[in-house]
Amino acid sequence: METTGVKGTGDKQFQVLINVILIILTLLAVLPFLLLLSSSLTDDTMLMKFGYSFIPRKFSTYAYKYLFTTNGANVIRSYGITMLVTVIGTAISLILAPMLAYPLARRDYKRAKLFTFLVFFTMLFNGGIVPSYIMWTQTFHDRSCQDRRSQ
Repeated sequence: METTGVKGTGDKQFQVLINVILIILTLLAVLPFLLLLSSSLTDDTMLMKFGYSFIPRKFSTYAYKYLFTTNGANVIRSYGITMLVTVIGTAISLILAPMLAYPLARRDYKRAKLFTFLVFFTMLFNGGIVPSYIMWTQTFHDRSCQDRRSQ
């Protein structure tokens, strides 16, 4: 059976439908960021008076001036740490993932089931579960105890 490469009307309609769906999903992902950027460039009095909009009514960079004058060193340091962790984490992942994937892909590797289980098991639990649990239980415990004491 040989294909000629010519698409039928059903294929074209399906392609248009898929493109429309992907455009809508892209807009749903990008529009909140554009609204955030627009609101950060809007004067705060206009924002309080008229609410959020994609086009600033009165342009202002006061939020950025305030951020960088009060905590400028902390912001720059935080972005630096974020970039460093991202670069180092990506490099380590690119090195370790193939080193683990190659032996797991071989059928003659004796401990493939054990390592597959270990990889799957660690994927089930996020590394932040325990600290988050401790933080939330302490936070809610403290508030509930304070509420009971005040009554």
